[in-house]
Amino acid sequence: MTKKILHITLFSLVLINTAYAQFIDIQITIEPELSATVVNDFNFGQLAANSGEVLIELGSPSMGVFSISGFKNQRVYLDVDYPEALIHQDPLVNGKIPLTINLAANNTGEDDYRSSFPIDGKNTLINIHASSEVSPSENSQNIWEVMYVYVYGSLNIGNIPNGTYLGDIYLSVVYD
Repeated sequence: MTKKILHITLFSLVLINTAYAQFIDIQITIEPELSATVVNDFNFGQLAANSGEVLIELGSPSMGVFSISGFKNQRVYLDVDYPEALIHQDPLVNGKIPLTINLAANNTGEDDYRSSFPIDGKNTLINIHASSEVSPSENSQNIWEVMYVYVYGSLNIGNIPNGTYLGDIYLSVVYD
């Protein structure tokens, strides 16, 4: 009998403890810390064989542009990988066009090549924004910034078969 009362009492205590549970409903929005987008393709257009050196300068409408968005005070490593030469789209055609790439970055928040500075693109560490200080009173809209990476350079077109020549430029962005 004492054993039954003890079991009933313990069971009642367990029910009493769980009867007073409380909860809070939480809702949050998660935004990506970092994103990169192609703003403008790097494009030499249509050229003729034996054209010699063809140059796309910094500021040309044909230069490539990447935008990188992230926290204003975030530092990122930029690594740009590109081929030494463009190759013919037909693998049976033996033709290559030597490619020289130059890079510049602008971390003022404006897409303006005139405010850019040269970078080598080999694991380059850079702040997303030139002024990386964020005051505690700033709201979440003001902590995001955009920086721009500009791709420009030259081709040297010799006596090559006609056709389309291709190459890919890859931008890797890793935050610190």
